[in-house]
Amino acid sequence: MTVRPGSSGLPAGVGAADLLASLPDTVILLDPDGTITGFGSLGGDTFGWSPEDVIGHRVFELFAKATNRDLHEKALAVAASTPGVHGPIEVTMVTPDGRLREAEFMVSNALDRPGVEHLVAIGRDITERDSQSEAYRQRDAWASMLLRGAGDLVLVTDRTGCIAYASPSVERILGRSVEEVTGVVLTSLIHPDDFLVEPADGVHIGRVLGTGPGRQRVLRLRDGDGAWRRLRVERSTSEELGDHLVLLTGREVQGERDAANLLSDQTVLLERIARGAPVGESLRAVADLAARRLGEGEAVIGYFDGPTYCSESPTIDDELLTLLDRTGISRPPLQPSADSHLVRSSVGWDSAVKAASGGRYVRVFALDLSGSEGLVGRLVFLRHHDGDLSSEETDLIGLAVDLATIAVDRHHLQARLAHGALHDELTGLPNRRYLLARLREAFQEEGVRAGLLFVDLDRFKLINDSLGHDAGDQLLQEVSYRFRRALRPGDLVARVGGDEFVVLCPDLSGAEEVAVLAARLTDALAAPIDLPGGRVVVSASIGVVHAIGPADPSELLQDSDLAMYDAKERGRNRTALFHAGLRDKAMARLEVENALRDALRADEMVLHFQPVVRLHDRVMVGVEALLRWERPGIGLVKPSAFVPVATDTGLILPLGRWVIEQASRHAARWPGLEVAANLSARQLADADLVDFVADCLARHGVPPRQLCLEVTEADLVTDPDAIVEQLRRFKELGVRLAIDDFGTGFATLDYLRRFSAADILKVDASFVAGLDDPSSHDLAIVSAALVLADNLGFDTVAEGVETAAQGEVLARLGCELAQGHLFSESVTAEAIDELLASGGVVGNVPSR
Repeated sequence: MTVRPGSSGLPAGVGAADLLASLPDTVILLDPDGTITGFGSLGGDTFGWSPEDVIGHRVFELFAKATNRDLHEKALAVAASTPGVHGPIEVTMVTPDGRLREAEFMVSNALDRPGVEHLVAIGRDITERDSQSEAYRQRDAWASMLLRGAGDLVLVTDRTGCIAYASPSVERILGRSVEEVTGVVLTSLIHPDDFLVEPADGVHIGRVLGTGPGRQRVLRLRDGDGAWRRLRVERSTSEELGDHLVLLTGREVQGERDAANLLSDQTVLLERIARGAPVGESLRAVADLAARRLGEGEAVIGYFDGPTYCSESPTIDDELLTLLDRTGISRPPLQPSADSHLVRSSVGWDSAVKAASGGRYVRVFALDLSGSEGLVGRLVFLRHHDGDLSSEETDLIGLAVDLATIAVDRHHLQARLAHGALHDELTGLPNRRYLLARLREAFQEEGVRAGLLFVDLDRFKLINDSLGHDAGDQLLQEVSYRFRRALRPGDLVARVGGDEFVVLCPDLSGAEEVAVLAARLTDALAAPIDLPGGRVVVSASIGVVHAIGPADPSELLQDSDLAMYDAKERGRNRTALFHAGLRDKAMARLEVENALRDALRADEMVLHFQPVVRLHDRVMVGVEALLRWERPGIGLVKPSAFVPVATDTGLILPLGRWVIEQASRHAARWPGLEVAANLSARQLADADLVDFVADCLARHGVPPRQLCLEVTEADLVTDPDAIVEQLRRFKELGVRLAIDDFGTGFATLDYLRRFSAADILKVDASFVAGLDDPSSHDLAIVSAALVLADNLGFDTVAEGVETAAQGEVLARLGCELAQGHLFSESVTAEAIDELLASGGVVGNVPSR
């Protein structure tokens, strides 16, 4: 910003910069997502940060309260979406040396003005102001709480548990002086098993101890002699203390075995389990609780799925644990008992344990842990005297079993959820998320060499639609099994899509070795697969990438995907190696897609027409409408260059409707000709297509029989039931139907019977091409097709007639209609007008 001399209205000698520098504020320029793009102070105070430290980082990294991150982000989102000034917004800033400073920000949003690209946040240090208010709150709160809790232990700590004040009763209750505990971290005085989460820097003491406002907990505090004193601890609910101080009152609990204490212990354990504590820690806590309450000298050991977890008892050694495992004491039976709390014991167990422990333990009791997945473990109780369990002890053991079972069940649930988040439910293979993690791990090191295979099953949708989804699922499971068997032990195969798999092959020196593994996958698919509804043979298109680390996992996946599509475009059932040209091809494809969208709006599409003639007199009886793209600066573009892109992107639907509209218009122009237009499988799935065609014919005044709709044989079998219904509706409308490219797809006699609504079979040009070759079998194929069509009541049109000899053979076989370059290439509508004006004869009439 430039200030013109004399324009500011300031006294002489006082500049705008001088005035701004006198203000005690920090200015931060922000992108709408919170990224700092500019940072500085008008008055020199930047909370200790320099611009070099923070520019490029998100502003939330300067805030101390990570738990308020969501609130901060929401506040910024509101400010970024609404022009004007927002605030004040109070936050706790952290300085580079770790000190906390309170700040107040105003955020200005002028993004709606030309040239403004950033939010402006102006912050002011309000630490001293808050400190004074906090002092008054503390004074009043302390006075009231100390008077109320004169007979209890009163502790005031900061947010992380450092003791700032202890009442004089600390000496009577814990045998420690006030001076001894002041400045000590409270968690150092509390039994570790009473923590809900492990203490750490910055973790609120209430979260560690579970002492939310107004809530009571029984905690064990170490007294001056090292013994544990049990206190019922409550945190103050007073709002006057603010966020910076925590006030706790504690009253000593009498009676080690009272029910209230047991309930408290049980609650603590359940909270630990619910918070996701490791199963070993939970079992140790259960074992320790039971051992303490059974009496001095007793021991409890928890077993889960093989590994041993025991309480911290010095009398349990490895030799005794080995004995328990070797004798089967620690292992539950194969079948659960009817009573999950059945106590198991035997004289043999007692003798073995007594001998192994040197007489320390003389009785053994075992209870099975029966969870949602059956028997999952066992608790073993070792008794130092020869006595049976009392009813109270039996109840205690039952509680311990319940708690241990809950811990084990939650562990299993966590394991299932973790596995489900990273694995495909149908095949059990790793999913895309797991694969990306492994790729990041595999390619992060310098010089590592590995391969990636992107595998897509060919025509899987055809199998899925023809035989049903159950058969498709079984096919995917069988393919997964075969792939795992074909690969090396260290290879990873993942399912990343419906019928798409990716294989990570580590430790391969070059692309040739990756191609060898691709050949293994191809061979694994060679044998037929028996499915409900029939036997199938499936093939795959495979893209191969070999990379040297470090490499970006997303780029590797994209490159292998491009190679796979290259394999599909080259005919399926093959392997293609990635090369840089495929990226260029993909970019060109994207460019075609964008240009094609513009072409539809700019009316750049045109129709050309190829005549269909009677062979015996060469009279034109119809035309096939062929789509062309008159692309500016390039010229006429044939369908093969853009129709695949249109099909993949869904643009084929508006393109197809445009063709039908124009075909109907030209049919009205040529009342003596049948006009044919092609339909794709995507168009046949359009439920409104029949109504659209009927509307076109009505608007242009065209009799339905003058319009012929052509469907390729391969498209007919993508969803046979739906297509049969669609063709039936077209038949009721009265339009003619043709099966195009007959003989090149998957159609059988059964399909011809099901698609009997069609009127015409068009013999594919690939068979017509061999009619004048004596060594070809095409003559027999075309002859059979003509006989079949005649017997089923179809008209026939031979496509791709190039030579007079082919025309003569077709005429001799009884084919009436044909099209091809022998008669005419595809021409403009004006050329068709000229042919009609000259009598409609196309080419030379053959001599008889």
